[in-house]
Amino acid sequence: MNEAINHTVIGVNHAGKVFCDYAAGMLLQSALLVLVLLLADLLLRRWVRAVFRYCLWLLIVVKLVLPPTLALPTGIGYWLGDRWPAALPSTDRRAPLTALETAGPPASGRSSLSGDTLQNPPATRPSAPAAPPMPPAVAIIPVTRPGILFLFWLVGVLVFAALLLQRLRFVRGLIAFSLPADERFQHMVAECAKQVGIRREIELRVSGTMSSPALCGLVRPVILVPARILETLSPAGLKAILVHELAHLKRGDVWVNSVQTVLQVLHFYSPFVWLANAMIRRTRKEAVDETVLVALGGQAENYSNTLIDIGELALWKADLGLRLIGVAESERLLKGRIKHMLTRPVPTSARIGMFGLTILIITAALLLPMARAEKASVTAQPTGAETPPKAPVAENSNVFVDPNTGITFRKAGALSGPSDIIESTDNLGISPNGRFLLWGVKVVPLDGSQPFTLMEDPKPRAVRGVWSLDGTKVLLAAAALWVVPVNPETGRSTRPAERVYEGNDWIRGTAHWSDDSERITFMRFNSVGVSSWALSLRDKSLVMLPDPRSDVGKRAPDGKRVALPRQGDLWVESTPGTEAKMVADAGTPIQWSADSEWLLYTDGHGSPTGYVQEPRFFRFTDGRQQKLRLPAVGTVVGTSADGKKLFYYCASYDRGPAVQVAAVSGGPTCLLGGQLPKLMPADQFWSPDSASIVVPNDYRGEDAGLVVLPLSGAAPVVFRIDVSVPGKISYWQLSPQRDDMLFCVSSDDKTFDIWGAPVSWKQTQTTGRATLIFRNWSRISWGGSCTPGAWSPDGQKIAILQNGELWLTTPRGDEPTQLKVPAVRGRRVLWSPDSSRIAFYTSGSVTAPQEVLQVVSASGGEVKTVAELTAGSFLGIAAWSPDSKAMTIAKPDGQILSVSIANGQGRPLVNMKDLGMKSAAALQWSPDGKALAFKAGNQLFLFHTQDSSVTKVADEGSYYFWSPDSQWISYLGTRCVKTRPAGILWEMDIEEAWAKLAK
Repeated sequence: MNEAINHTVIGVNHAGKVFCDYAAGMLLQSALLVLVLLLADLLLRRWVRAVFRYCLWLLIVVKLVLPPTLALPTGIGYWLGDRWPAALPSTDRRAPLTALETAGPPASGRSSLSGDTLQNPPATRPSAPAAPPMPPAVAIIPVTRPGILFLFWLVGVLVFAALLLQRLRFVRGLIAFSLPADERFQHMVAECAKQVGIRREIELRVSGTMSSPALCGLVRPVILVPARILETLSPAGLKAILVHELAHLKRGDVWVNSVQTVLQVLHFYSPFVWLANAMIRRTRKEAVDETVLVALGGQAENYSNTLIDIGELALWKADLGLRLIGVAESERLLKGRIKHMLTRPVPTSARIGMFGLTILIITAALLLPMARAEKASVTAQPTGAETPPKAPVAENSNVFVDPNTGITFRKAGALSGPSDIIESTDNLGISPNGRFLLWGVKVVPLDGSQPFTLMEDPKPRAVRGVWSLDGTKVLLAAAALWVVPVNPETGRSTRPAERVYEGNDWIRGTAHWSDDSERITFMRFNSVGVSSWALSLRDKSLVMLPDPRSDVGKRAPDGKRVALPRQGDLWVESTPGTEAKMVADAGTPIQWSADSEWLLYTDGHGSPTGYVQEPRFFRFTDGRQQKLRLPAVGTVVGTSADGKKLFYYCASYDRGPAVQVAAVSGGPTCLLGGQLPKLMPADQFWSPDSASIVVPNDYRGEDAGLVVLPLSGAAPVVFRIDVSVPGKISYWQLSPQRDDMLFCVSSDDKTFDIWGAPVSWKQTQTTGRATLIFRNWSRISWGGSCTPGAWSPDGQKIAILQNGELWLTTPRGDEPTQLKVPAVRGRRVLWSPDSSRIAFYTSGSVTAPQEVLQVVSASGGEVKTVAELTAGSFLGIAAWSPDSKAMTIAKPDGQILSVSIANGQGRPLVNMKDLGMKSAAALQWSPDGKALAFKAGNQLFLFHTQDSSVTKVADEGSYYFWSPDSQWISYLGTRCVKTRPAGILWEMDIEEAWAKLAK
């Protein structure tokens, strides 16, 4: 039942996203157009005829039919770029924090969860005994905000459509209960039609219920006239009324009114569409009046009096819209029309004219295409030699042939619509029978049926799924290992998932199935090192393998060679005493050719679709490498069960790093800067006024630099580093006051010189000459971003780590001084907020390899130990308290403590186990000291000192940074954007590839 609900919700959410993307752009663009036309109407009302103003207002009808993404060189949006909005600002809509999974009923001491807030108990109490594990239920997917808006729009359309149908039935009833007019009136209609220029016969009918004459009917138009008007009006007045209705028919106003009505139903939520329709009706009446005056000529003197007579006879009932085309619709509009006729000279022509048509076409060409120009986007690709060659895309064909080898790729399937959910090629595999793609815990059938999940996503770590060779089981690997029995024909689970392994260590790489699908081999990483293990599903026994590479090695058919990883590279080793050859700096072996000469392997690298594995060939005899020109950027997802086909999937989404910002007060996160090419937001620096962020980026293909991303949504601005230094600049660090910066200048492959220069945030550039700060700095290559030094909070000193030594210098380039401290471990130190002390990590003894957190005065002196952490702990788990008197520490057992520097006493703040989580990392206090940010897995949380509550800020992200006003947190996230109509699965015949390579 839940799966059926989820299928429906997925469809609603997808439709909501499509609707919101369209509606946001159309709402804003149509509003701008209406405002421009309204201003033009006010300025031109006294100087131009109504027929031109009417045609001008019809541009809004054309705009509502055209897509909001229309961008032409004639349009203003093409040249104004980011200053001409194409859509409402988009934000990432995060699902609310769901209830934490527990093994049994919660104990009285466990934390309660409400919305996005986790209330931390004042003290930890023993938990209740765990209940037997229940089979995992399929969680119901929540309807997203775009999905809710789509449902609201759908209900509104149905309501207004019902009103429209009721109105149509009312009109049909008017015609059905009306009577044909006398012959003399029919003869008068024929004369008036000839005068207007209509050759077809028009029927005149008399109604006893109508209050005003009207024209109705699209295919067979009929003029309905109230009986009182036939009895009251003079022949000249009646003729004027008939000419008026026939003028509507001549001009096609009935059809235009019908289009207006449909568009008003579809865009009922837009007040600007209602305003535009009112203006179209008003100018249409005035334009028809001009047509009547031209048609009547000398007999037009009493036309305004005729309108007054009809107004006195009409009932003037208010109408909510969806009107008929008639003489009068309201008393206010009628008075305006009469005033317009009396204050303007009698027109000599009712045509718009060639000059007016030319002006109208130019106006339409300028205003209708409002989308931004592609050339104005900040995401322009690198130019010149940096532009990577693009492989030919063959998505519109079922066959693609590599021009270098003749190897053929054939389209095996396509995913579109609700099936197209694979946003990245990370953690993607295929079933042995080639019927299903496995993306994490989601199974995507290739026959177009709805995707489904095998179990609840065991976040926070990404899940890698692997089908057993017989197709009856799926292994899900993350922080633990699960086995899910499945039906090979349907792909659905036959029993609940079973957790077969869970440890405190990391599970590295991909786990592998044995040939009989009864054993799993995987690699573990802990403080001891890397080891390879085999887990039997029959008796759950776990055995350590002597060779940690044995589970991923591929032996050639002749038994003389084996392809396996060695020290991070892919090598082919032969019999003892023969030469080993390196295949690639990273790769996974797939299969050998029958003659043991060629090796098929995958070479991994990052791409816009995620981390991809592309097929490569290697010949051992001469070391020849053969790359393929692939149909599109994608990844190898596996081979068929018989090993004869290789499957290659190209996703329809592109993914890239992005700067995301979350409000401390809650709500959805927002994306800054879109997807900038080569964005490196692991280092982010807020402006002093918390209004923008500067991020390292390769901007428009130039040398690596900085780019400023305003929170207002304005276009990014390049932060220029205009200094003269002897080498290439890399690795930046801005001072806390944002008036100085450090950067590295490469001197060789291993060392850098650290330079400094004054900067101006307002001018977004350096403002003075560079100063040499530190010579021959050796950076630490691991651990994410690498910064040249740590600024003291007051901006007066810089701490630099060099081969475990701690040096202090100033931005003025004074001689560095070394602090006498034990060998520092890691790549950074922590300044206290008052700039008086420095905290750092050191290693314990050989027999007790724990990490030790120590503190020393910035002026030197005694080193004091704050805490000792157990082996296997990682850096980045401590932070200074806002008052510089204590340090906040996240212990491996899940406790977050505030430890006094003076006496070493610890005060508990958060117990992660009470929140259903193992441990925390990356602690950072807000500048105002009211909140502590920390990570649990990939999720970002806040601990609030005021009420000891915990709230979730983001579902995923890393490298987060506080704004100076403590109102925002920026972090490194990812952004997936659909850029192609469908995801495509290609297949390659491996035996055909061997034969063509042999030639």
